[in-house]
Amino acid sequence: MDIIQSLNNLKTPTLLLIGYPNVGKSTLMNNLTLANIEVEKFATKFLFVGQINFKGKTLRVIDTQSILDHQLDEIEIQSINTLTQLNSCILFLIDISENCGHTIKQQTDLLFSIKKLFLNKPLLVILNKIDLKTPNDVPIDDWILIESLEDFEEDSNGDFSDSGTQLIPMSNLIENSIENLKEIVFSTFKERKKENLCDEIKDKLLIF
Repeated sequence: MDIIQSLNNLKTPTLLLIGYPNVGKSTLMNNLTLANIEVEKFATKFLFVGQINFKGKTLRVIDTQSILDHQLDEIEIQSINTLTQLNSCILFLIDISENCGHTIKQQTDLLFSIKKLFLNKPLLVILNKIDLKTPNDVPIDDWILIESLEDFEEDSNGDFSDSGTQLIPMSNLIENSIENLKEIVFSTFKERKKENLCDEIKDKLLIF
């Protein structure tokens, strides 16, 4: 099967890499896909698309590049509708060293601004570049912002539930980081599939 698959195939398990420029998305993309990447036109911009193979399983991975690296206006939100409909897990990268040129507050603000686009999608927050700054070295005010990402969230029905967000400290330069991340990602999709199956069974029972 070609690495590039039509984005219209909404059921394909997809990992979306999101974050500001220079937070480590491209490096992570290369490491996850072994640099086996193609480019797809999306509206007026481009997506980098590859695939991850792990223990006999495969999923699509998309580096959103400059599409989701800024706070969106309503017109942009509408144009990104296709991405929001994918069977996806969101991988949001935060450069805790702030060497990317954006503060932790700016990075968490970006996540909150796009979070409403991906309600009910699993969210993994990568605390990247821990080789430059460890979580213990992050100022307390910034760490409170990061921890707030795990708080309860309001869904489209106005109900509050556990956000399901996972915080994952890592570095592309630390041995085993990539394999550990793959394990978490594939486990997340596996749990998601179980939840969807349970929901389908409940819906059928309600019909009868």
